[in-house]
Amino acid sequence: MIEEANALLTKIQGADIKVGAKAGEGDKIFGSVNSIQVAEAIKAATGSEVDRKKVGLKESTVKKLGTYTATVRLHKEVEGEFEFEVVAE
Repeated sequence: MIEEANALLTKIQGADIKVGAKAGEGDKIFGSVNSIQVAEAIKAATGSEVDRKKVGLKESTVKKLGTYTATVRLHKEVEGEFEFEVVAE
């Protein structure tokens, strides 16, 4: 299981993960991005499902377009960071 988790982590870290959001002036998005949306973006980019509870955002709130860092815990011994981008829909 640890090998599978490490392989998935490598896949996530190498993926181009994009979260679409409606944006207004100044690159501000309507609402904010949460772990559910990031987990869905991981599934779309990698084809692998990750429980939203295992995804943690480094920023307290993501309310602008741009690149952010998040963490994912796939196993008690396998945790890592990855970047995702919030883009306008």
